[in-house]
Amino acid sequence: MDALAHLDGYQENGKLKAWLFRIMRNAFLTRCKKAKREVCMPLEDSIFSQPAPAAQEWAIDLRHLYEAADELPSHLRHVFIKVMEGQTYEAIAAECGCAVGTIKSRVNRARHQLAEKMDWDTHRVHH
Repeated sequence: MDALAHLDGYQENGKLKAWLFRIMRNAFLTRCKKAKREVCMPLEDSIFSQPAPAAQEWAIDLRHLYEAADELPSHLRHVFIKVMEGQTYEAIAAECGCAVGTIKSRVNRARHQLAEKMDWDTHRVHH
């Protein structure tokens, strides 16, 4: 999931839904550009004629992500969920009574543990 791989690029004061949509849009555009470079094909055979992933597939991926998050140690799970809810690192640090750097470190560890649990390519998860 590209969103998890790019979690460090999320602006804490931004809207999570808009950020996720932008990631999906950019992934789609990249796929279109790649398809265009590789082969010239009639429109009916193009990426636009292929069905998009069903909403159920996205829901299943999200459900698996939350199931994997439930298996994280509580201190990592707490900060990961708070970030996904759109809270700033500063607000989470104040709530937890620790430094912002500690929160960033916990989020990074949570991302890597989730990537392993979800069997994602951990090299794609940026440091």
